[in-house]
Amino acid sequence: MSVFPHRRLSDFSSGFARTWEERLFMRAFLITVFLSVCGFAFVAGGLLPDEFAWTASVIIILHGIVTFISEMRARTFVRNVLLFFVLAGGTFVIEYAGVTTGYPFGAYAYTTTLAPLLFGVPVAIGFAWYTTIMNTRRIAEWIHGTVPLLQIAFTAALLTLALDIALEPMASAINLYWLWNDGGVPVQNYMSWFLIGFVGVACILAKGERVPAVRSLPMQKVALTLYALQLMLFVITDLVHGFAPAVVFTLLFVAVAIISGYRHRWHPRHKRAEEE
Repeated sequence: MSVFPHRRLSDFSSGFARTWEERLFMRAFLITVFLSVCGFAFVAGGLLPDEFAWTASVIIILHGIVTFISEMRARTFVRNVLLFFVLAGGTFVIEYAGVTTGYPFGAYAYTTTLAPLLFGVPVAIGFAWYTTIMNTRRIAEWIHGTVPLLQIAFTAALLTLALDIALEPMASAINLYWLWNDGGVPVQNYMSWFLIGFVGVACILAKGERVPAVRSLPMQKVALTLYALQLMLFVITDLVHGFAPAVVFTLLFVAVAIISGYRHRWHPRHKRAEEE
């Protein structure tokens, strides 16, 4: 029996092998949702005092922790840890290359806002990339159902790109988490986000990691929630500060990602085939 009998909560917490995992997940999940919603007012509204800017790193790390615990339904603890270090560590190295060489994203530098920093890169950035790759993968699976991995990876990459389009004004122009040397965001940054999202998800799926619907559906709901919370924060902040074009392009790419799965997930012919 679920520890959380309420229908809506158990939809997120079901599928764990052990009760303590379910309890740990729900506590971390609810705290993260609460703090993320608070961010709508404090970050988007510009009400967060400078001395509390470090809370952004806390929320980013919490998103990563919740994602990690949620993914324990898909693999053993050891494999989950290894996957986290591969994704978070690998993308951290890419970010380090970015701030030291200008590749692959372009010439930029992090400020101290997302403290603590390690070798000029915020520790939270590895968590952010891990969260993005894992959750866009789950959302893409929800959109498509069972299709070839490259289609899922492509949709996940579109969702990753959409997130970055909304993120850039909020992070670099408004809150100054990082600064671009030339002032504007280079096109190669968006191309790099798409490519990293695609390769990251494709590598995970190449390992044949598919789990039964009883476990994958709750993980997809968690992924959708965390992604939506991030996207809403970025979009609201952009709108408040007059970056409406970024919001339009963000929603456009999200729409393309969803529509791309229409014939796989919601087309009547496909639904009849699944039922048969």
